[in-house]
Amino acid sequence: MYKFLSKNGQLVAFLIGLTITAIFLFFVFSGLSGFNALAEDQRGTTDIFNFGLYAAAALTVICAITALVFGLFQTLSNPKGAISAIAAVIGLAALYFVGQSLAGANSAGVVSMMSEFKVTDAQGIFINGAIGGGLLLLGLAIATFVLSEVRNLFK
Repeated sequence: MYKFLSKNGQLVAFLIGLTITAIFLFFVFSGLSGFNALAEDQRGTTDIFNFGLYAAAALTVICAITALVFGLFQTLSNPKGAISAIAAVIGLAALYFVGQSLAGANSAGVVSMMSEFKVTDAQGIFINGAIGGGLLLLGLAIATFVLSEVRNLFK
């Protein structure tokens, strides 16, 4: 199966995508006259787009599960080769926790938005940690870019 997919994987993926798109377009075009006959405020009740939505969700779930399974399989089959990836995941987790500890639950200026969107304190800590970690990664990327360009200047 691996040899088949490594040789024909892109073709198989393209054909699956083409088939799903054709089925979706069949459902849409077969119900388009009924959709156009609906009043503007009733168009949200139609189900001609459901196949496309369900297919996209199913493909996303299948892709995520497959990526996790193959990633776990490759990690377990070659642990020495996966050390850098494991270190990167640990580093990202550390950056998240640094961002979370720096941000806190109720940062200034967002308290009113948290109540407006019904965000709990625990969710606010998670969101602030993710944003803080992302900002730390952004700063690290900018610093790396600048330092590499300065180094290339003197080469």
